[in-house]
Amino acid sequence: MDSHNLSWAKGEVAFLKSAEELCDADRSTLARYVPEKALEHPVIILDQNTTSKEYVVTTVSAYSSGPWNSFQPPWDQPCHKNKTRAAFLAFAGSEKPSKTQKHLELQQGCWPKPQASWVYSGSFHVVPASALREFRRRSRLRMTQDSFRQLLDAMTKNSNFASRWTPPRTGRRKCENSCILDFLSMFLGMFLAILHTIDLAIDLAARLAIPRPQKELARPRLKGARARPLSLLSTEPARPHLRFAEHPKAPQSD
Repeated sequence: MDSHNLSWAKGEVAFLKSAEELCDADRSTLARYVPEKALEHPVIILDQNTTSKEYVVTTVSAYSSGPWNSFQPPWDQPCHKNKTRAAFLAFAGSEKPSKTQKHLELQQGCWPKPQASWVYSGSFHVVPASALREFRRRSRLRMTQDSFRQLLDAMTKNSNFASRWTPPRTGRRKCENSCILDFLSMFLGMFLAILHTIDLAIDLAARLAIPRPQKELARPRLKGARARPLSLLSTEPARPHLRFAEHPKAPQSD
């Protein structure tokens, strides 16, 4: 079925198309306020407009978690450290950000990555219906009513959610290079810490340094005589030699 003819209800799971699947108009529209990393992900329908031509969605993502990092949750990863830990919600099978939080659940079925399926309530997007397609062809996933209510309660804590239908209609304008920027920020912090440690080490070395004895001044040697101790040498400037005018010899008497 054509994606333009598909309709979605709140709490259902759809799939946000990849950039290659989007038409030129949708690609140009979404590129202004939806990060490319959000594309090609399952999304949960949070709200819809009266004509059902646009939907408010939030992505379900593994956030780079998997067997390669022992399913490390996103709040423990450096590239996601700028996200609020309490704003994450975990589906059943994934680690929760706190023990008091309940797992989100589906009415039936499960996620392809049950150990790495999180929703970040600090982010949502408004997308046209043509940008969505079925996540599963055989059956459509749906959240339980209690879990969907829990998700909406978390979304309302996002101050932008109340104005979700106001342009640019996105909960979080995230730079595509945020992971790189976060890494550079972390590297800069480590570099400054190393400089501070070096500065402390230099200061400590200066405090503990043992003064070295001064070298004895070389004694000058005099020509034609033995060198005398430095203390016996006169420090007064040399006086110029005075020459006396020679008197003319007196004439001898005969």
